[in-house]
Amino acid sequence: LPFSVPQTDNSCRMRAMLIGSDTFITQENTFPIARNNLHSIQSLLQSDVRTYQDIGIWYETISDPQTLSDAMDSFFAATDENDISLFYFSTHGILSENTAGLYLSDGTTESLLDPQTLSSLLSAIPGKKILLLDTCNSGAFIEKGTDNLLINHTFTGKDIYVITSAGGFEASWQWHSNRQNVSGGSYFASLLSSG
Repeated sequence: LPFSVPQTDNSCRMRAMLIGSDTFITQENTFPIARNNLHSIQSLLQSDVRTYQDIGIWYETISDPQTLSDAMDSFFAATDENDISLFYFSTHGILSENTAGLYLSDGTTESLLDPQTLSSLLSAIPGKKILLLDTCNSGAFIEKGTDNLLINHTFTGKDIYVITSAGGFEASWQWHSNRQNVSGGSYFASLLSSG
């Protein structure tokens, strides 16, 4: 029989928001990498014995910080201090002399989400937060793998945990296959889902 944890008013409820883009305006398209990553992470979370109350996928529907904020407000409206909220991003990332960010794209419009804005959006959600960044240069969000002090310790609270797939100056590697039933993904998502 499947095992699930009964939930009471004081129990920890778990929710996950999975966000990905494969089609971009200024960056190389990556289809079907992000789509496959989102489904791999969704399958992983669905197998968690603690059970997730909600797992939502936003694939190529979020193209700017305001749309992301609106989606977060709606999805996490019932979240309280006892809860755990997981966020997973599969997209392009960038680090340059004066810019660090994640690309948000719906295939028609795109914008950059900088670390300070993402931190601010996450801080508005009560409880513990887990942030998984599956992007190139994602280490820049937490000042890892870079000597560039562009980011001023944005994610420092004891209620947020950040895992990145790459250092600040590193690529987050993807794989492709021409085999019919295997079409590609990121090594990060593949290892997380098989671990």
